[in-house]
Amino acid sequence: MHPTVAARLPEIRALCRKYGARRLELFGSAARDDFDPARSDVGLLVDYLPDYGGARPLVAYFQLLFDLERYSGARSTSRSAGRCATPGS
Repeated sequence: MHPTVAARLPEIRALCRKYGARRLELFGSAARDDFDPARSDVGLLVDYLPDYGGARPLVAYFQLLFDLERYSGARSTSRSAGRCATPGS
């Protein structure tokens, strides 16, 4: 995991709890040392709790995505491992 991403782990964990994500995995350059915060996106795989923290699945998905982008400062691309389908997939 790149140090830029690792430095944000407390905020990322708090967002996962807030939006009902039980597992969040990095993939791509964000999980390796070649991540460039100025050019790279943050690849994420999200697995939600069955009740999605009380939110509607699509709403929770986009709220988590937008907040992760705000905290990371990079564009986030994510895929859901749960019932919430990713737009365009």
